[in-house]
Amino acid sequence: MGVGKNIKKILDNKGMRVSELAELTGVPYGTLHAMIKRDSDGINLKTLQNIAEALGLELSELTRVDYPFKDNNLAKYREEMGLTAEELAEKLDMNIDRYTMYETGELPMLTEYWDVIEVMYKEKTGKELETQYNRPSFEKPSREADLLHHFNKLNEPGQDKAVESVELLTKVPEYKK
Repeated sequence: MGVGKNIKKILDNKGMRVSELAELTGVPYGTLHAMIKRDSDGINLKTLQNIAEALGLELSELTRVDYPFKDNNLAKYREEMGLTAEELAEKLDMNIDRYTMYETGELPMLTEYWDVIEVMYKEKTGKELETQYNRPSFEKPSREADLLHHFNKLNEPGQDKAVESVELLTKVPEYKK
């Protein structure tokens, strides 16, 4: 599933229409519709930032292809660890609303959070989690994921400068495809 389908799934989960997202982001309806229909991954970074912000998400949540658990037993695992939703959200360093979206399946749980939960679960219960998520056979992140990882560490002026730098690089003949 590419970014376009991720956007569509998130819109459906939030009960939003593409036209509403267009209004919130200033991105033309036709552009958004085409992104979703074609399941585009080649979307301008600034546009992705606008979409993520309008949906109340981190950029990585919008663009990332995750390898979720075969079943979503997050609430079960949390209860077995003797934690409330608020306590687990705090341990994962996220707000309760975002955590609730993961627990209800509104958003797919990011792999790094499952990694933390696996360790906590084993420490608290002495057991391995019953199901494993579908990891790809390779562990090395794609160049795009690596770029986004570093991009997300920057503040807004740093992100603007990063976009500017990448745009300049695309104009250098030796770096063009």
